[in-house]
Amino acid sequence: MALPGEPAVDRWSATPASRDDRPVKTSEQVAQQVVHDIVSRQLRPGDRLPGEAEMLELYGVSRESLREGLRLLETQGLISIRRGPRGGPVVGTSDPRNLGRTCALHFHFAGATYEELFRAWEMAEPLLAALAARHPDRAAVRQQLLRWSEGVAPGPEEPAAFVAVSNDFHDQVAGLADNRVLSLVLPAFTCIVADYISSSFDTVVMHEEISHDHRLIARAIVAGRPTAAQRLSEAHVRHVTDSFRARFPGNLGDIIEWR
Repeated sequence: MALPGEPAVDRWSATPASRDDRPVKTSEQVAQQVVHDIVSRQLRPGDRLPGEAEMLELYGVSRESLREGLRLLETQGLISIRRGPRGGPVVGTSDPRNLGRTCALHFHFAGATYEELFRAWEMAEPLLAALAARHPDRAAVRQQLLRWSEGVAPGPEEPAAFVAVSNDFHDQVAGLADNRVLSLVLPAFTCIVADYISSSFDTVVMHEEISHDHRLIARAIVAGRPTAAQRLSEAHVRHVTDSFRARFPGNLGDIIEWR
């Protein structure tokens, strides 16, 4: 609300333009405000957001702008829209997979190749392992990596389960890095790599090697040995990428796909 004697200011038109001088659309401003409200209210995944009628009154925008703004957030996985009489917007999660899809779009547009992506992954993953080994809550580290440090994983006869558990291992390590920026940005590379590799050849043929690598990395992290964790992670990533390079030597020059 404007002070006495001052002109009223439209809250949406007052938002500054972006660096490329493109005016920010009302729908984008709605999305920004919804995210701001989620964070400021400390809402958790699964919490319900106000219904459409309440949001229209709250943000003072058109139904079209509101719905477009919510669709922007839904595309990013930050909210989900439940259908039906008791439906409406629900808080989602900050998932590296969603960030990975956005990154893949920009990588594709920039003409980046899978070889460049593999090199980025080879640098990023070992850093996360080293940071996880330095996590101050050692009990939490042991608890989260227990199944891998003890070598408990599905066998090669369960390929889908094995791939899911392998991906979960990398997610857990990233979470233990204790840095929310790195644990979102760097695993985004891993998500794109995992999607590309799993769609190209059966990683279960490397079941024993991958399980062995995960077990050694987990034990180094649990023991609080960052140098060893980083070195073992480097070796693990190279095992996977070198295996792919050997099988598909001509594919790595391809431009990263947006899926």
